[in-house]
This record gives sequence, C-alpha cells and structure tokens, in this order.
Amino acid sequence: DVKIIRLQNDKVFAYISLGEINESSTHFDDFKKHTIGKNEIWNSHYIDLESKKARETLMEMVDEIFFFVYDGLFLDNIDNFTIHGPQKDQAEKVIDLIGAIKEKYPKKMFIQNAGLDLVEQTSRYVDLIAIESIATDYSFKDKKCNLREKTIFEASLNRINTISATYSIPFILIEYADSKDLVELVKKRVEPTGYDFFIGTID
Repeated sequence: DVKIIRLQNDKVFAYISLGEINESSTHFDDFKKHTIGKNEIWNSHYIDLESKKARETLMEMVDEIFFFVYDGLFLDNIDNFTIHGPQKDQAEKVIDLIGAIKEKYPKKMFIQNAGLDLVEQTSRYVDLIAIESIATDYSFKDKKCNLREKTIFEASLNRINTISATYSIPFILIEYADSKDLVELVKKRVEPTGYDFFIGTID
C-alpha cells in the first residue's frame, strides 16, 4: 500500500498519537496500565508519558512505522500537552520525546498537529505544523459542522501568521465540512491565506 501511495505523492507520512491510545489499537494492552484518564469522545486513553514503559513503547511503534519506509510522521494530540490540555503537566516529556524521535531519525520529516503553545520548543524538531478548524467548528453534541465567527477565525489566523514568521515554519490548515455549501464558504476563507489546506469530514 505504501509503495502504491508513494507512486502518486512526493512524500508519504504515517500517523501516530503521542498523547492518546485507542482501545481498538493493537498496542492498547501495552499501554493499559500506563494511562491517566479517558477521552470519551474518541474512546481513547491519555498516555502517561511519566511512564518509562509508555515512552519506550511509543519509540517501538515509531520503529515499526519506519520499517515501511515512510518519509515521516504526523504527530497527533500535541495540544493535549498545552496549558488547557489534559496532559499539560507532561509538556516537557512530549517535547523530549519528539526530540528523541528526531535524533533517532534525523532524515525523516515530522508534522506537528496543533500544540501551538509548544512551538518555541518543538520547532527545531518538526518541519510543518497542521492546525485544525480555524475556519470551521464541529459540534460533537449536534454532530454538525459550522462556520466560525469571522473575528475568531481572524484571531487564529493572525496567531498562525506570527508563529510561521517567527519560527520559519509552514502550516497546513485542516477543516471539516458536511455540505457543499460549507465547503465553498471555507474555501473563500482559507484560499486567500496562502496556506495549503485540506477539507474533509470529521470521520
């Protein structure tokens, strides 16, 4: 599968969460005793990075992924470790972990998903930052996508512009839409930003 995808793309990235493990994961049993709470929305458990075993298992998972010759990793749930996140007390642990992965695989590329509060520390290790839902807002309660208020969108965009310029790091915008009309409204907002973007459904 990776070989086929590679034929159609310049770079091929694999996904890994550094903050959560889903109960359906083949590695869940390895983490079961090394978690600190549950994310009910996604049926996943917060990984305790204070645990040496948890950190070692994550590194083993990275090794498994790179066996398949991916160009890099999409590092998810980094926002969990920011000031309002459920793992905010382990921010230094996730920064150290990202650094360790980069040290072991210096030629690989890494996409950090969100976690903007940590960019000052992580920018030396990652090549790109993905940010979700600055133009749109998905309501898990109503199971519906909506367009964000323009002032909120502009504030988020200003922050992204500042971070991108300060740390010379590119961004990709990820938005969610559940109708053709909303897709067009999102395009009108994000196309003028100059950033690459992707519009998909929440699943």
